Amino acid sequence: MNFNLSAAEIAEILNKTGKVDLSVPESKRQQVLNNPSLKFYLDSIEKTAAKHRGSVIPSVPYSLFKLFYENGNRNEFQFSEKGGYFPRRERLAAFALSAWLYEKEEDIKELDDIIWAICDEYTWALPPHLIVNDKDNSFINRLEDGDYTVDLFASETSEILAEILMLLGDKIPPIVKKRVNHLLNERVLKRVLSNDYWWMTAENNWAAVCAGNIGIAAIYTYTDTDTEDNELLAKIINRLLPSFEAYLKGIPEDGGCLEGIKYWDYGFGYYVYFAELLYRRTNGAIDLLSDSKVQKIAEFQQKCYFKGGRSLSFSDSSSHMEFHIGLASFLSRKFNSVFMPPTEAAGDFNMDVCYRFAANLRDLIWTDKLENEDNIKYYILPCSEIFIASSKNGVGIAAKGGNNNEPHNHNDVGSFQIFKNGEEILCDLGSMEYTRDSGLPEFRYKILGHGSQGHNLPIIDGETQKFGAEYKASKVTINDEGIEADIAPAYGINKLSKLLRKISFNSENGETKICDSFEFTDKNHEITERFITYGEIGIDKDKGRVKISVGTEALYICYDKSKFSVKINTESFVNTYGEIKKVRLLDFNAKGEESFEVEFIISHQ
Repeated sequence: MNFNLSAAEIAEILNKTGKVDLSVPESKRQQVLNNPSLKFYLDSIEKTAAKHRGSVIPSVPYSLFKLFYENGNRNEFQFSEKGGYFPRRERLAAFALSAWLYEKEEDIKELDDIIWAICDEYTWALPPHLIVNDKDNSFINRLEDGDYTVDLFASETSEILAEILMLLGDKIPPIVKKRVNHLLNERVLKRVLSNDYWWMTAENNWAAVCAGNIGIAAIYTYTDTDTEDNELLAKIINRLLPSFEAYLKGIPEDGGCLEGIKYWDYGFGYYVYFAELLYRRTNGAIDLLSDSKVQKIAEFQQKCYFKGGRSLSFSDSSSHMEFHIGLASFLSRKFNSVFMPPTEAAGDFNMDVCYRFAANLRDLIWTDKLENEDNIKYYILPCSEIFIASSKNGVGIAAKGGNNNEPHNHNDVGSFQIFKNGEEILCDLGSMEYTRDSGLPEFRYKILGHGSQGHNLPIIDGETQKFGAEYKASKVTINDEGIEADIAPAYGINKLSKLLRKISFNSENGETKICDSFEFTDKNHEITERFITYGEIGIDKDKGRVKISVGTEALYICYDKSKFSVKINTESFVNTYGEIKKVRLLDFNAKGEESFEVEFIISHQ
């Protein structure tokens, strides 16, 4: 794929293509309504629309808008039912889809009102993305001067509104259409032509999300086949193509998303949504899915799910991550090597609290049927330094090497997760609450789930892993039996010359062996081997065995009782949605000499 097409070359392609019907046909609406695989999804749309139907649309109060600048809190502005940003998007998406599906006059009126209310918003960007210089509050001048900043959410709003106009057509009043198109141009499309934004060259999800949304909005806005529209659209596509190239560049050659499966869904999702639309708009002349790396990236999602539907939660993700059925369906048709994750993890309309319309609509129009696949698997991602495997009796494991400056980084070099039949038993806590301070290294790694103290890792003389690319795994070896790496460099402790962690997995019975070999330059060190779980813990000191139970599943950790004392602590943390969660820290404490080796055998009977 050539990402360096000039605006003139793109315009020539558009002129040759001529008029293309990009609307969703009536036959597709009927197909959606009669698809038994989508009943659960349609039910969730109707339930959400019913919740909002007839209620007053709350305003967005300044008292919530300013909270981020006062105390770093962003969840109140984003999620409050008293005028929060995302409950308004929930309402918008629900009534857009309900109005399209069922053609009820009352829902079309509700849709008109919520579109009008979103047009009334002072800015479509989130407060954390408006700061130029927090010390002098220059975000105020930035807004008053009309620089509305094209961030993730301004770009998403432009896509939502443009696609709704396409989907509902003449059912939307002309004055509402006119106002939407005016704001799309003023707040997003014209700004992309005249400003250089940092995300345009970012090698992470921002590049694909912003560019993907803006590209979709532009294609649906500049629909005429005259020279002026084609030239404007060509200029915007020309501006955006390098962003997609940068996004691909930031992903390792094995297709692993170091930002986590949640950000794979986000970033790669918008890459695909735009690529498919651009392919149709140019009659196949520009195909972003033909890049050789794209298929590898498409395969990443299926590698992250385990029997019962639990998911790999390295980085800012979640072990309860549901998947977008439309995206998974499209990719499984596009690439023979891609298959659907376990249907237990299939998400409905409410799976994403941000209600991203591009994904919601494609969940409906791209899904044919849901199918389960075999979950017995081994995956080795050598560039990402990740090992993933499942056993015949339903045990799954994920383990990593890596470095401590990965995208959405957690200090987690050498950590692992263990699942069994749909339960996460040894945990990676995933994403924590996003605040003003959670992105600053001096605060971020004191938060339980971000620092190595909140992972299945050793603590050495009270020291945890450090932040930075130089704090990494070395001598990493991954094969069908597991992963081995020296993780001593991740701690930056001068007296620790080696910490060889070897994780071995038995694909027959799911038994896992964790062997840590320490080498110090002197004696008398305090070693804590920490395990993280939401489960109930029972300790049999006489047998040197710990039982961890989650639901109906359990595992057993056998340890050397002559070396270790065992202690259980409970700590609380706030997750990405502002919910307070409690987790148990299982600590095995020992005294370490110059050379010190420990082994844990994790069995399931």
